[in-house]
Amino acid sequence: MIRGNDMGIPEGTDRLEVYYTKSFYFDLHELGINPKDVVEYYVKYLTLHVVFKDGTHKEYTNCEEYDTDYKWPEDEKFLTENGYELPYDEHGLCQSEQDTLSSDKTGGMFDT
Repeated sequence: MIRGNDMGIPEGTDRLEVYYTKSFYFDLHELGINPKDVVEYYVKYLTLHVVFKDGTHKEYTNCEEYDTDYKWPEDEKFLTENGYELPYDEHGLCQSEQDTLSSDKTGGMFDT
C-alpha cells in the first residue's frame, strides 16, 4: 500500500523506508534451454540451476537486468526511533495500535 504524502507523516516517525522491486531475467532461447527438457530448476544468487531430463545439471549466470522504475515506491513504512513500524490505515494511525506502541517500552531492532 502506498500511503503518499497526502496524509502527512505520523507523529513519532523517525525514519521512512521505501521499497522497490528490482527484476532480472534469463533468456531461455539465448541460453539454449528447451523448457520441455527441464525437470527441475531454481535460482540462487542470480544463478539459474537447471536439471535436465538426461540427468545433467547446468548453471547459468548470464541474466539480464530490467530497468527499475524508481518514480514511485511499491510500499513504504514509518519506523520509530527504536525500529518499530507505526501502523496506519487510510485514515492515519489506528488508535488501538498506537496505544499498544505507547505502552510497549521494550527495545526495538535499532536499540544498542
